Amino acid sequence: MSYIMRKTILPFLMMAAVLFATGCGDKRPKLNATVEGTVTIEGELLTSGTVMFYPVGDGPIAYGKINTDGSYSLRTGQGNLKDPDGGAISSGGFIATVVATGPSSGESYKGEGGPPVIGKRLTADKYASKDTSDLLVSVKQGRNVIVLKLEAIEEVEILEDAEEDAETDEGQIDSKSVLESEDTTPDEDQAVESSMETDQ
Repeated sequence: MSYIMRKTILPFLMMAAVLFATGCGDKRPKLNATVEGTVTIEGELLTSGTVMFYPVGDGPIAYGKINTDGSYSLRTGQGNLKDPDGGAISSGGFIATVVATGPSSGESYKGEGGPPVIGKRLTADKYASKDTSDLLVSVKQGRNVIVLKLEAIEEVEILEDAEEDAETDEGQIDSKSVLESEDTTPDEDQAVESSMETDQ
């Protein structure tokens, strides 16, 4: 190799080796943090539901289930399935969402043979989407304990839910009325025929 080639090529080779060793070309966010905590509504622990952390910048979405004691822990992907708190996420800014519903009554179903109707919502609509949620969270490297404090559902939302429940109940009553009318039609026809025979 000539002197000129060594002067021009060797610096590029050395720079490439340094970049490879330091990982400067890897733009994937590092999973260098863990998050756990509790979720409350007006100070009361929420005992069911789902928590999602959406990164403000690039990075994977983190999620977790709210346990019966009000606690939650986040993970990306499957994490360590043997350890409830074994998931890791990337540090940085996040928008948190929380969705929770009450237990289903088990009596109402979506259509014939369908699943039970979901119970009443326990969390306000704004917490269901990252576009409307005001839960802004900063996650630092290492262990983070974050309490998510939610506001109660506004009265307008409660009234809307009550109207939807009333419409569902009316639909079920109408269906029962139709079935009962169909069942009684043959009996009415028989009564008419008996009356005609008696008159003869």
